[in-house]
Amino acid sequence: MSTSKSLSTIYRQEYLAFQNAKYRCTNPDNNSYENYGGRGIEFRFSSFAEFFAEVGSRPSPEHSIDRFPDNDGHYEKGNVRWATIHQQLNNRRAPQKRTQPEILTPLLVDLRTAAQMLSVSVCEMRKLTRSRKIRYVKHGKKWLVSPDELRQFVSRELSRSAI
Repeated sequence: MSTSKSLSTIYRQEYLAFQNAKYRCTNPDNNSYENYGGRGIEFRFSSFAEFFAEVGSRPSPEHSIDRFPDNDGHYEKGNVRWATIHQQLNNRRAPQKRTQPEILTPLLVDLRTAAQMLSVSVCEMRKLTRSRKIRYVKHGKKWLVSPDELRQFVSRELSRSAI
């Protein structure tokens, strides 16, 4: 082994793992930042030599860096290892529950009512729909208006009547 070559040149795959883990934690432009640095996970190795001393050579192409035993912990001494995909699948956080968006049926109204709901003139309403700033579907002489717009209209009307 030549002494003129650096560790990062000799251990290219290990160096790529080092850099990728570091960028996931420190670079907001990285696609994975939200799941790492964005969650507060830090990369605490100050150099590739320090990282390499902790994890050693990659055992096989099937191995990648894993935070273990604390998957919510930082990339630091005592919490990193080379792991297979099967080991990593057993060491991941629980999936986040996703809430389903509320599905509401649009309201069928005439142009004048739609304009009134949005507090604009009928002429302005036509301009808004032509410029696609308001979504609508024309159904004969009636319009389908979104429930959010209806909610805003109803709350506005209720506040006016309370005065």
